[in-house]
Amino acid sequence: MSNRPAYSIELRAQVKAFYETLGPERRVIKRALEGLRAEKGNIRALESPLTGYYRLSVGGYRVIFRYAPGRKIICVFLNTRKLVYELFENEALRRLLGESAGPGSDV
Repeated sequence: MSNRPAYSIELRAQVKAFYETLGPERRVIKRALEGLRAEKGNIRALESPLTGYYRLSVGGYRVIFRYAPGRKIICVFLNTRKLVYELFENEALRRLLGESAGPGSDV
């Protein structure tokens, strides 16, 4: 068993907003986010153009996150498996190009 301290989890605005729209699935997502503190769960690194981000698979949902200094995990996007990559990639690319990513965006 590892003696490393757990990560702290930060949920960005989009994640909080989408989470609030969920019904009973919220419990499963919450449990998965708690497990993420110890890097538990179905985690994979994303490939270009989303290099530097990771995904946590939770049933039919995906949480997109990145690691930050100080043992912090920042969850930046949550949506259904079907839509998450396309929507997040569009938001991230708009942000990189300096365009407005819309209200409450903090990718």
